[in-house]
Amino acid sequence: MRIAVSVCLMLFFAPPAIAADCRDEIVALFDDGGAMDPFARPPHRQTVYQYDANGQETRVGLNIFEDPLRTIAGVVAEGHFTMAIDADIWNGPTPEGPWTKLDYQMPADRGDAMRRATGQNAANIEDPECFGDEGGLTKYAFRTQTDPDETRGYFGAHYTVWIDPDPGRAMRIEMTDFVNSWTEGVSKERHDIRLEYDATIRVLPPEG
Repeated sequence: MRIAVSVCLMLFFAPPAIAADCRDEIVALFDDGGAMDPFARPPHRQTVYQYDANGQETRVGLNIFEDPLRTIAGVVAEGHFTMAIDADIWNGPTPEGPWTKLDYQMPADRGDAMRRATGQNAANIEDPECFGDEGGLTKYAFRTQTDPDETRGYFGAHYTVWIDPDPGRAMRIEMTDFVNSWTEGVSKERHDIRLEYDATIRVLPPEG
C-alpha cells in the first residue's frame, strides 16, 4: 500500500518539478552572457527565412551584427538595407552600400531598451519545453512577450531555439504565433533564423 501511495505521489508531483526545472533552464539562456542575451553574441550573420501562415516562403532577409548597436539589415531581393550604428542610420541598396545618411536617428536609449526587453522576456516565459539533444544542439521551446511600455506597446511570440552547448551559442531560432499591441489576434507567420558566427565582421560608418 505504501508503495502504491508513493508511486501516486511521484506521478503527481514530478511533472511540475520537471516543468519548473525546464523553465529555469530557459530563463538562464537570457541571463547576462547567456545564449539568448543579444549583447553576449559574438559578431555574426543571420539569414531570416520568412513564411506565411500557409507555409509559403515570402522573403529571405539578411542581418549582419557586429553587436546589437552596430548592424546592417535588409532583404537582398528588394535591394534595400539599413545600417544602424548607435543612433545614426544609413540606407543603401546592398550590405556594402553605397550608403546615404538619414536625417533622423535611433532613440539614444535603444541599448537600454533592448536590455529591458531581454529581462522581460526572461521573466515572462510560459509553456517551457526542454527537448534535450537534437543533432548535437540543445533544443528548447517557449512562449514569451515584453511588458507594455509607456505607450502600452508590447511584442511576443512562440520560440523554438537550438543552442550549441559548447560554447553556448544560439544557432537557430524559429518564431511564430506573433502577438503585438498594434495588431489584433495571433499571426501564424513563421520566421526561421539561422545564425553564422564570424569574428571578422565589422560594421563601420562610411567614409566621408
